[in-house]
Amino acid sequence: MHTNLFISNFNIPSHMRMSLLQKTTWFLLPCLAFVPLYFWLISRSGNIYLRKEQLLEKHISQVNCLVMGSSHVLHGVNPEYLPSGAFNMGNLSQDLGTDIRIVKRYLNDMKNLHTVAFDIDYLTTFYSMTDRENKWRDYYYNYFMNLDYTTSYNQLRASLHLLEPGVVQYTLQGILLKMMHQRTEFIMPMNTWGYSQRTFSKNINERTGKKRAAAHSKLYSKAFYDQNLQIFRETLAMLHNRHIRVILFSTPVTDFYASNLDPRLVNLQEEFIHEVQQQYALEYGNFTHDKRFNLQDFSDNDHLNNQGAVKFSKILCNELFNHPKSGPPAIAMKR
Repeated sequence: MHTNLFISNFNIPSHMRMSLLQKTTWFLLPCLAFVPLYFWLISRSGNIYLRKEQLLEKHISQVNCLVMGSSHVLHGVNPEYLPSGAFNMGNLSQDLGTDIRIVKRYLNDMKNLHTVAFDIDYLTTFYSMTDRENKWRDYYYNYFMNLDYTTSYNQLRASLHLLEPGVVQYTLQGILLKMMHQRTEFIMPMNTWGYSQRTFSKNINERTGKKRAAAHSKLYSKAFYDQNLQIFRETLAMLHNRHIRVILFSTPVTDFYASNLDPRLVNLQEEFIHEVQQQYALEYGNFTHDKRFNLQDFSDNDHLNNQGAVKFSKILCNELFNHPKSGPPAIAMKR
């Protein structure tokens, strides 16, 4: 008896149930309509992933050298100052695993490819964007570059990450600013060989350098380090069998950034490079502490500006790309 009374007190009258259903429907309909509109806007956004793919396809018969890496490469290596046929395939937050997927994706289409250059920086060896705040980018690589998803991903999972509030805000803001002809990731100026110059500067000092270095150090993962080393070895073996030259380099950074890096992780980076370098007698240029660069060459603590990119590209060309493979396997730029 008490049980029936308890239940009856929570019975919702039919007119209230209808009202609740109507309100829920009116709330859900705009949300459901927004999702396809949102993905349609993404497909039309003309973002950096689409632009990179279009430029590479345009030059694919001419490309004989791919330069791979993160934003350090995107903003730091201008192929116009490298041997003819070089293409900058670096991108924002791009990890080593994605570098490798891109190389494999286009390898058979680049009939004249004879060199692949990988940027191996502090973060490269132990970072993977697919399990961090940049994991939503996996959708873009699949949609615009037709890259296979990583083993832990699929289209649904990658798409759901694009619906996270922070990513929605970031994406819509980028599309809106593009419509207003503002410089963003979605309308980043880029030359025909994939280089995008940084024209702005952020505060470059000890405090910001320390903060930036700490943020990168927090991304350390032993699992990703082991994974990156394994897939990189496999990729080097594949490229070696195809008689494709592999060059490794590390980009210049400010002392404010470099002096605050975790020594333990710096040692891991060196071990990573040493291991693959010795196995395949790879050329390596370590320009991290290169004193030819000063603060006027940087846009922030770890990215070159256009002036620095021109300087660095010329150095890369003279000291690595035009360096005979039979010569010394490593070029070290110490403090």
